[in-house]
Amino acid sequence: MENLTCSNYTSRKYSYFRNVFSKWLGVTLLLLFPLLMTSSLMAQSACISGSQTICAGSPVVLTVTLTGSPNFSFTYTDGTSNYTVTGVTSTTYEFSLTPSTNTIYSMVSMTDANGAGTVCPLGTPGHEADITVLAIPTATLSSNQTLCQGNTATSLSVNFTSGTSPWKIVYTDGTTPVTVTGITTNP
Repeated sequence: MENLTCSNYTSRKYSYFRNVFSKWLGVTLLLLFPLLMTSSLMAQSACISGSQTICAGSPVVLTVTLTGSPNFSFTYTDGTSNYTVTGVTSTTYEFSLTPSTNTIYSMVSMTDANGAGTVCPLGTPGHEADITVLAIPTATLSSNQTLCQGNTATSLSVNFTSGTSPWKIVYTDGTTPVTVTGITTNP
């Protein structure tokens, strides 16, 4: 065989093939056969995870899972702004955020040492991380009695001004903490 030419390419379905063109007796033959995937030929992709419900002011840890060859770069969005992270050397990257409102984080793009890759498609696990932020519950404790030092109140009223039942409260008489759980109605 003379004039042997080989080239590699990647199909959209992440199958790897080698084209072998050979010229033999004046006829060009095209042969296709699969190659074994190696770490340097893995499909590049990025997926995000970490969906959860948090209280306002609490941090959340999101995880980006990467495939391909380091060094990685990726861009994610919170639906308003894009954020780019570069120089990632591991296939798992975690970062902490403290969103103040319900936020959906999703991947925009990624690259690895071999070039551009893909992000997890819409509707598949890893496409987005949904963070639900709950308001910090607040309550007002009151009584319609006038008390002098050393007297005991016979009636206290609690009005929950935010949050969702069932509520739990802890109050003290100055000495002993008292916990009440399972409160489902708001007076």
